[in-house]
Amino acid sequence: MPQAVEFLFAFGSTTSYLAWTQLPKLAADAGAQLVWRPMLLGGVFGAPTMFVGEQMFFGQDRLDFVREALVAATA
Repeated sequence: MPQAVEFLFAFGSTTSYLAWTQLPKLAADAGAQLVWRPMLLGGVFGAPTMFVGEQMFFGQDRLDFVREALVAATA
């Protein structure tokens, strides 16, 4: 079963948009399934928020950490 990346994003968030432009390729390169979860994230987490397994990453600047978690999960 491929690893999944849950992408919790807010439509009005500019950082969610920046992550959206890069995350599909990152997931595809790792052979991971991308699960889209639109939300109103303002009062919950930072936007965007991504989960790899139980690990939570938030903020578009955390895409490198998402990539590392995916690589570690498939190794």
